[in-house]
Amino acid sequence: NKGVSYMAVDKEGALLGVHIGRVLSSSSWVQRWMETSWLVKWAACTFIVPQMSIILELNKRISWDLWGILDKTKANKLYECAMLCTSDAARGKGLGTKLVQKSIDLAKEQGCEYIYAEVSGIYSEKVFNKLNFSIESAMRYDEFLNKDGQIILKDTREHYQVQARSLQL
Repeated sequence: NKGVSYMAVDKEGALLGVHIGRVLSSSSWVQRWMETSWLVKWAACTFIVPQMSIILELNKRISWDLWGILDKTKANKLYECAMLCTSDAARGKGLGTKLVQKSIDLAKEQGCEYIYAEVSGIYSEKVFNKLNFSIESAMRYDEFLNKDGQIILKDTREHYQVQARSLQL
């Protein structure tokens, strides 16, 4: 959707932060099919991004299913906070919070009833805590194991979990 993502730059044009989002509508059956079809997922995992299967498995384990959430809540529209990041220079100065707050305002203008975010780092976790997003589910990275019991995501630095977060508007 046009105009649902934001970026912040300094006076010289250097990138300070980005928030990428989208609006999902329960009436968008073509988009729903494209995102939920096993054939499309298979093609994406096989030909486009082989590591996509790891992301899909992690999403499954935290019940990250936006179309299912639309059905469960009987909402007409929801806003997905797909990505939030800030540069090291901007971190801790409130930029992430401002970017997400702008998205909350936009989601309300677009008629969204909920906002959902998959939060994967400690810095974005602080932002979503500050803005009162509820934790729907979470999984520690050291508990995300393959069938042989090996940790799948071995280098997550200081980040320790992924969370599904929501805010009812």
